[in-house]
Amino acid sequence: MGGNQLFVYILRDNIDDLQQFLKWEENFSERLIIVTESLTHVEPLVLLVASKTNVRIAEDLDLYTDEQIQNSFYFIDKDTKQLLRDQVIYSES
Repeated sequence: MGGNQLFVYILRDNIDDLQQFLKWEENFSERLIIVTESLTHVEPLVLLVASKTNVRIAEDLDLYTDEQIQNSFYFIDKDTKQLLRDQVIYSES
């Protein structure tokens, strides 16, 4: 991956560890993927990760579909602080 680190965090019911990490690591700018059972688990983290542009979120079930993996991710819109689907559209040439 070109020497770039990628952090993957599996989030279940308890968000305390990740919340504390993001709170104290204000300058954390690495790429972070959060995999969760439900987007409701991520809602308390929205304000903490909204300023971190390299955060993507995926639900467990979305990763098991036949769709392209890139279409399984959400990001947090900086302006609205809402989760939006990160749709990647491919055109066949």
